Amino acid sequence: MGFGLLFIGYIFFLYVLPVGPQFLSVGASIMLYALYKLSRYHAGFRRAAYLALLLFFLGLPSLAEILLEASLPISPSASSCITAAAWAALIVFHIFLFGAIADLAKRTSLFRLQVAATQNRLFTAVFCGFLLLNEVLTLLLISRLPEDLGARVILYVFLGKVLFGLLIAGLNLVMLYQAYMRFCPPGAEKRGVDEYESFIASKKTSTSSDKEDKRK
Repeated sequence: MGFGLLFIGYIFFLYVLPVGPQFLSVGASIMLYALYKLSRYHAGFRRAAYLALLLFFLGLPSLAEILLEASLPISPSASSCITAAAWAALIVFHIFLFGAIADLAKRTSLFRLQVAATQNRLFTAVFCGFLLLNEVLTLLLISRLPEDLGARVILYVFLGKVLFGLLIAGLNLVMLYQAYMRFCPPGAEKRGVDEYESFIASKKTSTSSDKEDKRK
């Protein structure tokens, strides 16, 4: 279906969320292919694919700098703007992606997965919002602080990003793995579109029958 590739692509966010967008293009390229496959099942995956394509391009300057082992002719302010745009795109990306998973989970009566996708969407959007705010304010604030105080602020912010970034990325990986296991049980990884739509329909039918039995 694509949830396995989505999980693999999101592993790179164990680096992206706590540290920065250096490997954003790698994860985005894998998730773009996964979302292309998943777009047949929900419009939210198609919208998330557009954001993944944007994230791929936004991450290229940082990735090229690492691979070439040299500074690119990009000013610090331009680099900061690109990074801020990446964090903004990540907010919308997670809203579409996790919203689609939550809706599919609701339609198939996987209520624990629905709750996990909904709360992770909120946590991740808020965290990326803080990263966006940090990127915008860093250049403005650090230049006005004493050098030793500015260095300490940068250190504390970095430690906070690592701690909460790893926590949120870990929670999201657990949720995506649960989606993979629930939507793609062993032996059904190559389920076609028609088969999967029948699977959703059967889950709806069984849920309706259970509700009717409880009423009786």
